[in-house]
Amino acid sequence: MNCKQSCDYMMKYLDSELSDSEHAQLIHHINKCDNCCAEFQQYNSIKKALEEDEEIEPPENFEIKVMNKIKAIENSAKLIKEKRLVILYFVASIIFSLGIIICSVFLKDYILEFMKYVGVPTGITYTIYGILSNIGYMLMVLIRLIYCFNSMYSETYYVFLGLFVIAAMSKIYGNNEVKCKKDESVDVLQNE
Repeated sequence: MNCKQSCDYMMKYLDSELSDSEHAQLIHHINKCDNCCAEFQQYNSIKKALEEDEEIEPPENFEIKVMNKIKAIENSAKLIKEKRLVILYFVASIIFSLGIIICSVFLKDYILEFMKYVGVPTGITYTIYGILSNIGYMLMVLIRLIYCFNSMYSETYYVFLGLFVIAAMSKIYGNNEVKCKKDESVDVLQNE
C-alpha cells in the first residue's frame, strides 16, 4: 500500500466506511510510515473531538423570535410594495390628467375629427368635445387669474420685506433703549 491509497483509506475510516480487510491494511501501513501515522493520529483526534462534542441547544424562544423576525421582514416588504403602488397610481393619475389637459387645449379639434371618422355616435362625440372645451376654457381662466394676481400682488413682496426690516430695527433699537435705561438707573443709584 502506498501513501496515497492510505490517505483514501483514512477518509473512508473517518466516514466509517472502511471494511475489516482495508482497516488491517491501513493499520499495517501506518505502523511502517511515520508521516501517515502522524496524519492518522490528527484525523483520529478530530473525529473523537467531533463525536464527543455535545449538541448545542438553541434557547427555548429561538423559533418564536425567528418567526417574528420573518413576519416583520415580510410586513416591511409588503409596506414598501404598497407605497410603491400608491406612488405609481399617483404618477399615472398626474400623467393622465396632464394628457387630458393637453388634449383639451391643443388637440380637441383633432379628437373631434377622429371620433367622427371612427364612427362614434354624434351625441357622445360632441359631449366629449364639450368637456374638453370646458377644461381648456377653465385652464385659460386659471392662467389668466394667476397672471392677474401675480401682477397685482407683486409689490406685496417688497411690503413684507420692509415690514420685516422695520420689525428687526425696532427690536434692536428697543433692546438698546432698555440697556441705556438700566445703565442710567445704575448711575443714578451710585450718585445717591
